[in-house]
Amino acid sequence: MGRSKKLNDIIMARVLARTENCSPPDTNPVHFRACAATRAFSEGKRLVCDACPPDRCRRMFEIGLDDLGAPLSIHERPKCGAKTRKGDLCAAKVVPGKRRCEIHGGLSTGPRTATGRARIADAQRRRWEKAKAN
Repeated sequence: MGRSKKLNDIIMARVLARTENCSPPDTNPVHFRACAATRAFSEGKRLVCDACPPDRCRRMFEIGLDDLGAPLSIHERPKCGAKTRKGDLCAAKVVPGKRRCEIHGGLSTGPRTATGRARIADAQRRRWEKAKAN
């Protein structure tokens, strides 16, 4: 249930448009910074932005991040694309760092551990006590 070819073409066009106006590496220091897509790699495997393949920038765009790894504005983020119950594609924007919107799995569903659930229960208890006091 991947993205449509048309959507991939749009994403690639945007990524290429961002990189077309780059000047040669010797005059543009941006090419010598670490690629945000390889930030999680070990020290010897990280790449500079100029050395990484262009599909990495495309993948960063698909999850709502720019070439530095910062979240894109809501208007620049791609659409979720999940299939809705109606059969159409979801038109909501993705959550930065995720491939889907808030409704289709972009946000956390809550704590899973016993300590996390206890922490949330305690916070809810304090919230209700505060509401009753007012």
